[in-house]
Amino acid sequence: MGKFTLSIILFSLLSLQVFANKGVAKVIILKGKAEAEIDGKKTPLKKGMWLPEGVTVETQPKSFTKLLFVDKSSMNVGPKSQMKISAFPKKEAGIITLMKGQIRSKVTKNYMDIKDKSKSKLFIKTKTAAMGVRGTDFQVNFNPINNATSLVTFEGAVAMARFDNLARSAASAGRFNQRALERVVSSESAVMVRKGQYSGASPKMERVTVPVKISPIQLETLKNNEAASLNKGSSGPKKTFRSVLPPGVDGKSFANDGKEMEKEMASNLGKGAMKEIKKEIVKEMALAGPSVGAEGMIDQNTGAIAPTAGGFVDLGTAQYIPPPPGSAYDPVADVYIPPPNVGRIDFETGDFVNDHYELTPEGEFIAKDNAGGPEGRGPADAGAPPPPPPPPLEPSGLPLGLGPNNNPDSPNLGPDASPICIPCIVERKIKEAKRKLEEEQNKRLEDTNTRVNFEITID
Repeated sequence: MGKFTLSIILFSLLSLQVFANKGVAKVIILKGKAEAEIDGKKTPLKKGMWLPEGVTVETQPKSFTKLLFVDKSSMNVGPKSQMKISAFPKKEAGIITLMKGQIRSKVTKNYMDIKDKSKSKLFIKTKTAAMGVRGTDFQVNFNPINNATSLVTFEGAVAMARFDNLARSAASAGRFNQRALERVVSSESAVMVRKGQYSGASPKMERVTVPVKISPIQLETLKNNEAASLNKGSSGPKKTFRSVLPPGVDGKSFANDGKEMEKEMASNLGKGAMKEIKKEIVKEMALAGPSVGAEGMIDQNTGAIAPTAGGFVDLGTAQYIPPPPGSAYDPVADVYIPPPNVGRIDFETGDFVNDHYELTPEGEFIAKDNAGGPEGRGPADAGAPPPPPPPPLEPSGLPLGLGPNNNPDSPNLGPDASPICIPCIVERKIKEAKRKLEEEQNKRLEDTNTRVNFEITID
């Protein structure tokens, strides 16, 4: 090792020590107003300010701040939010407590000096759930009225589990350390929320919901919006997307039949190639963990609930609005598409918006002209009768009634239900193999044409 390299390493270690003496996080962006509470004293937040362990950060409406931690991880604290840096030691995982609102965090994979890389690098806890992070990009919302927690992962994976009553009391009292939190997020009832998926927790549910895909439109908008819904309720132009399938039609009838594709692939590739594909499927299932189809499920044996895929996450109430019965199915994204009366996505914030109804923390949709209390509000669209309200939400996040295809077997798969959608994985693997086969055939054809042209040129 050269002197120059050694100097850089020593300088980096010295810099980390200086940062640790100043605090564990630095305010690098501040929009609007926010304050920090340190040892019971409240101080206005300022850009460039260092924050120590134990600090509580609270933002005002239409305000947000971005913090850069000493391990180079970043965290956005959204509007009307309150979070506490409960712990952030050098050689153990940090603990962030979200009391209300929203945080968006990007956690580095090589978290400082933690020796066991299999453990979580950061813990996020609310009153109802704990999350263990190992290097990823994710967003957490918590509503203190209904105590609902929602998690959406943009990159990587986040382990999530619900607090039981005893653990909730200990967590609220600040008696939960890293070892206890690791046990919670590694328990049998914990789930792994991966890219594009949502999971939620509520005091009325026995465990967090099985991860499902959210609306691809909301996912992309939220991922690109790190300002954390500054302009909630924007009156900008409404963008709408139409489904290529007629509403109320089971779109899966338009999708390719996986069994037919498997027969075709077996005849083209042979049994040996199909065995290799199945080996890849087994490996992928082991890595990805449990997943469900777009229809969702209720496992009566374990109490695990997976709402219908393709729904919206309401950032304010931290509730999931699933596609109701009759929603069209998108076979490409493997999600259902909520009809217009359910609501839309604000393209400036990524939040869920319904122009005629407001979602309450209790899961009820109330007409907006009555949702503002005694003072009331003006009609959302004067002169036109409002569409019927979406179905109310159950505590599980499932709509009342049956699944999207009005099939009693769709939301309730019985006590022996498997949460792994094997046909979905098989179909996708077969499609990938077919695409690779076509690419190889096209390449061979191009090589043949090139060789023929070359021979003609030589003659």
